[in-house]
Amino acid sequence: MDAELDELRQIDGELERLECLEARDRLAVYCGLHIPAEIEGDDDLRGMERMPLPARYVPARHHQLIVEKLEEVERGEIGRLMILAPPGSAKALALDTPIPTPDGWTTMGSLKVGDRVFDERGQVCRVTWKSPVWRGRPVFSVRTDCGDEIVADRDHEWLVRLCGKPRAPNKGGFASRPWRPFKIKETWELHRRRVKRPMIARAAALELPDAELPIDPYLLGVWLGDGHSTSVRITASENDIGALRAEIERLGYKTSTTMIPTLFGVLGVRAAFVKLGLLNDPLHNTFGRKHIPVAYMRGSAKQRLALLQGLIDTDGTVCKKRGCSTFCNTNKELAEQVRELVRSLGVKAGWTEGRAMLYEKDCGPVYRVGFYLDGAARMERKRVLCRDQFRTPNTYIDVAPAGTADTVCIEVDSPSHLFLCGRSMTPTHNSTYASTLFPAWYLGRHPAKSLICASQTQELADRFGRRARNMVASDIHRRVFGAGLAPDQRAAGHWETEAGGEYHATGVQPFAGRRGDGWICDDLIRGRRDADSKTVRDSTWEWLLGDLRPRMKPGAWGVFITTRWHPDDPAGRILPKTWAGESGWVTAQDGEKWYVLCLVAVVETDEDRRNDPLGRKVGDILWPEWFTPEMLAQERRSQGLRNWTALYQQRPRPDEGSVLKREHWRRWPYAKPPRCEYVVDVWDTAFEEGEEDDFSACTSWGVFVYDEPAPTEFQDPKRPRWRKPTTGPRHCVMLLDWWEDKKEFPELRRIAIERYKTSRADRVLVEKKSSGHSLIHELRRAGVPVLALSADRSKLARAHAASVVLEDGCVWYMDRRWADQVIEKCAAATFIKGDPGNDTPDTCVHAWTWLRKTFHLTTRADKPEAPDEDDPVPRRDMPSNVLGIANARKSA
Repeated sequence: MDAELDELRQIDGELERLECLEARDRLAVYCGLHIPAEIEGDDDLRGMERMPLPARYVPARHHQLIVEKLEEVERGEIGRLMILAPPGSAKALALDTPIPTPDGWTTMGSLKVGDRVFDERGQVCRVTWKSPVWRGRPVFSVRTDCGDEIVADRDHEWLVRLCGKPRAPNKGGFASRPWRPFKIKETWELHRRRVKRPMIARAAALELPDAELPIDPYLLGVWLGDGHSTSVRITASENDIGALRAEIERLGYKTSTTMIPTLFGVLGVRAAFVKLGLLNDPLHNTFGRKHIPVAYMRGSAKQRLALLQGLIDTDGTVCKKRGCSTFCNTNKELAEQVRELVRSLGVKAGWTEGRAMLYEKDCGPVYRVGFYLDGAARMERKRVLCRDQFRTPNTYIDVAPAGTADTVCIEVDSPSHLFLCGRSMTPTHNSTYASTLFPAWYLGRHPAKSLICASQTQELADRFGRRARNMVASDIHRRVFGAGLAPDQRAAGHWETEAGGEYHATGVQPFAGRRGDGWICDDLIRGRRDADSKTVRDSTWEWLLGDLRPRMKPGAWGVFITTRWHPDDPAGRILPKTWAGESGWVTAQDGEKWYVLCLVAVVETDEDRRNDPLGRKVGDILWPEWFTPEMLAQERRSQGLRNWTALYQQRPRPDEGSVLKREHWRRWPYAKPPRCEYVVDVWDTAFEEGEEDDFSACTSWGVFVYDEPAPTEFQDPKRPRWRKPTTGPRHCVMLLDWWEDKKEFPELRRIAIERYKTSRADRVLVEKKSSGHSLIHELRRAGVPVLALSADRSKLARAHAASVVLEDGCVWYMDRRWADQVIEKCAAATFIKGDPGNDTPDTCVHAWTWLRKTFHLTTRADKPEAPDEDDPVPRRDMPSNVLGIANARKSA
C-alpha cells in the first residue's frame, strides 16, 4: 500500500512539474517570448519572477540590445530612451491556412524563417520570425465572396473598410462624399451584423521574373482548353481555327493540316508535353493529365496572362453585355488552377458548380470560373468584349465563430505589414508586439505603477492596450508575477491592476485626469502624408509637449519608439541639429539627456560603421538571417532614396526643392566611365579646432567629350514656337569617386596624398579656409599640383551659380551606391553656414564652378572665348599631362 502511495505521489509530483513547464512555455508562446538559458532549466515556476525582459524566439543581436536598454529604463538607469529602427510586422493564422509562395503553395504551419511569401503589392517578401504553436486559441471562419475560407485567430488583424453609407450625390449626380479609408480591425470586431460586409482591397498581380518555359504559355493554354489528351492536336470551330493557327505560327511553331477541317496539329513539341506530364507516353509507360505545371503558375505576369488568353480563346466565353469572362471545364483540378491563375493576376475570380448537359443528357459536374479582366482573350472576337471590373473589384468577407484551433504567428519584412493568405490570395495584416510586451512585463514587476501609452490613433492605442490587458489578466501572468487585473477596470484603453497600478492608452488627442510613472510613444506619425504636412507635425509636437509630458509624475521615464519619416518629425525636433546617426547619450535641443539607439538597415558608410551600436562593418545588414541583401536591394529600388534613407536608414532628407535637384543628374548607361581628358580632385576640409568632430570630403571629377544625340525638335519655353535643336559634341563632367570621413589633420594629409597618387589627377583643388591652409602647404611640399580656391561669395550664391551646369545636363554619374549618396547629400544641402551636411556638396559646387571658369566644361549656351595669356590655369585646348583615372583603374 505504501509503495502504491509513493508511486502516486511521484506521479502527482511529475504532473505538477509538467504543469509548471507547460505554464511557463504557454507564457512564452502567448507573449512571443524567448526563455533565457538561466531560466530554461528551472522547473520552479516561482523562479520566473526573476526573469529579465525576454526577447523574441531566435533573438537577433539588436533584439538583445533593445531588451538591455528597456531593462535599464526599468531600473532607472535611463530616463529617456529613443529607439529608431526599420519597420516590422507579425501575423497569426491557423496551421493549415494555405499561403502562396514563389515556388507554389505551403501552409502557415510549414513556414520557416527565411521562406518567401507575397505582400499585397505582389512583391516577394520573407518570413523574418515565426512563433511556436498557440494551442486551443479561439478562432473565426473568414469567408470571402469568391468562395474561399480562412480560419483566423480572434486577435488577428485585417485591413478593411466597414463604412456602409453610400456617397451622397451632388448636383451633377456624381458622388461627392469620399470613401472612408481602410482601417485595421481584429477578427472578433468583424463578427457582427452590418448593413455592409467588411471589404478588403484586392492584392496586385504577383511580381515574378520570366521563367524558362519549354512550351509557350499561349500554346499550352490552347491545348489545355481544346487539345487532345493523347497528342498535340487541337480542335477549333471553323470560324476560329484560322486565327488560332496564325497566332501559334507567329510564336514560331509549325502546324499541320488534317483530314478534319476543324482539327490541326502542332509539330515538334510532343516531347516537351510528355516531359511535363501532360501526355501519355506508351514507350516509357508513363501517363499524363491535363493540368497547369507549377513553373507556369509562377511565371511572370506576362507569361501567366498569355496562358490565360490561350485558355479563354479555346474553352472560355465572354459576355457581350457585361464583358465578363468565364472558363468552363469538367476537369475540376484544371478549373481550380485557372481560378488561381486569375487571382495571381490581381483579379477577383468567382466559382460556380453545375451539371454538364449535352442533348438533355447529364454528362457529370461542370466547373465555371468567372472574372473581369481587360485583355483576358487574344482572339479578336473575344478580346474586344473583355473589360475590367468596376463595381465590386475588392473582396467582401463574412466572419463567424469556428471554435478553437491551433494557430501560429509569423513576421514578414513587408514595409506595409501585409502578406497574402488563403486560396483567394487575400491580404492580411497585424502589428508588432513591442508596445504590448514591455508594458505587461513592467506592470508585472511593478504592479502599483501607472503607464500612459500613446500611438498615432486612439484605435491603435486601444488595440495595444487590449493585448497588454489580456496578458495581465491571464492565469499564467498571475502565477508568474503574483498580480492580476482588477475586476472593475477592464476597458481596453484603461484598466487597472489589483495592486492599484493603471494603464491608459491614448491617441494623439487631448486627455486629462491621468498621471503616469512612465510613458511610451509608438509611431506618432501615421505615414508619408502626415509626415509631409507641417500642420500635422506641429499639432503632434504640441500634443507631445502640452498634453503628454505635463501628465507625468516627477521622475517619470519615457520610451520613444519610431521610424523616421521627415527631418522635422517629433524625433527630429528632439534630437540635436548636429545629430548624424549616432547611438548613445545625446543632448536634446531643449537640453534634456536622451539615450538614442539608432539601428540602420544597412551599414553604407564609414560614418555608419562608427555609429553602429552592434559593431557592424560596411556592407553588413541589420538582420542577415531575415532581411536578405536581395530583399533590401529591391526595397531600395522600390522605395526610392527619400523613403530608403528615412525608413530604413533613419536619416530623412529635406523635401525636394533644394538648389541642386536630384532629377538634373544624368546616369551613365555603361559599366565603365568614359575616356577623360582632364581630372581634378576637390577637397573641403574640417575646421582646425575640433577636427575630429567635423567632416572632410573629397570628390573626383573627369572631363570628357560627349556627343549628345539631339531630338528631332523641341519647344523653347520662352518662345511659343518650334525651333530646330542645337547639335554637336560638348565637354561634360563625370563623378568618378567620393570620400568623406572625420579625420585629424595628419591622417587627412596622408589620405590626400594617397588619393592623388591613385587618381593621378591633373589638378587638386583645396578651399583656402580652416585646415585647408595647412593642407595646401603640405601638398605643395609633396609635389602635388594643388590650387587654392578662395570663397569670394556665400555658399548659397556659389551653389546657385553652379546649378546652371547641373540643370544643363553637364553632370553625369555612374550606377554606384556611393554616387546615389552624393546625389542625396547635394539634394539635401542647405548651403547655410554652420549647417551639417554641406561638405560633399561644397566640393561639387567648387568643381563645377572652376571647370566652367577654365573652359574645361561648357553648357549649351556658352560661347567660345579667346584664351587669356596671363591666366596660369591650363585651358582645355592645352594637352593634359595625364589622361585621367578613367583609363588607369577598373570600374568601381
